[in-house]
Amino acid sequence: YTKNIYFKVPLIIVFLVPLAILSFCKKGSKDDPSGKEILNNKIGEVIPQQYLDTLIKLKFPLNQGTTPPNMEGGYFANSLSPTASSISGDKEGNTFRDSKF
Repeated sequence: YTKNIYFKVPLIIVFLVPLAILSFCKKGSKDDPSGKEILNNKIGEVIPQQYLDTLIKLKFPLNQGTTPPNMEGGYFANSLSPTASSISGDKEGNTFRDSKF
């Protein structure tokens, strides 16, 4: 009889513990914000809206999704010249040094 108890206790634990964990997990409601809303709120805490508006006005590409872009590898940029700028000395046609990232 005692052998059956020692066999049943671990078996019961293996099935009941995961079931209990799953039953206590919080389920999301319809009022919970989406991942994109959460991300926008976090960005708003770090970067003021006026700066985001300036980047958009200058046609700076912003990743506004919840999936980050793949930035693997090395990059070389040459013949950089501004098409728009918020700095008074920058003029269209100026060029900047080549850069390696």
